[in-house]
Amino acid sequence: MLNKVLPEFENIGSTFLEVSKYLPPQIWNADVIRSYSKKQIPIDFKKGNVYTLSIIRLMKLLLGKSIDSDLSSWIEGKDAMIKKPIYDEYIKVKESLIKYQSVINHDLQQKRVKRISFLSLLAILLCAIAVFYFDRPVMGVED
Repeated sequence: MLNKVLPEFENIGSTFLEVSKYLPPQIWNADVIRSYSKKQIPIDFKKGNVYTLSIIRLMKLLLGKSIDSDLSSWIEGKDAMIKKPIYDEYIKVKESLIKYQSVINHDLQQKRVKRISFLSLLAILLCAIAVFYFDRPVMGVED
C-alpha cells in the first residue's frame, strides 16, 4: 500500500498499481497532518474528506461486495460535497474573469476612440496646411 500520497498524485500510475497488485494509495494532505498533530483521526464520516474517501476505497477493495452498496451510496453523496468548494471557487474565478474582460474591452474601446480622435485631428490639421499652402500666391505669378 502506498501511504502519504499527495492528492495531485492520486491517479498517476493507477493502472500500474492495479496490475502490480498494490492497494489504492492513501491520500495525505494538510488537513490530515493537522488532525494527527491534534491527536485526532482525520476520518470524517459526516462531511467526508479526501483522506476518508481514500480509506473507503481501500476498505471497499479489502472487504469486497459485503459493503459495496452502502459505501457506494455514501461516497456518491460525499464526493459532491467535497468538490463543492472547488466548484464555488471556479464560479468566483469565472466571474472575476468576466469582470476583467469587460474592463479590458472598455479600455480597448477608449483607446479606439482616442485613436480615431487623433486621426481626425491629424486629418483636419493636414487639410488646413494644404489649404494654407495651396491658397497662397506663388511668387512671380500674377493673377
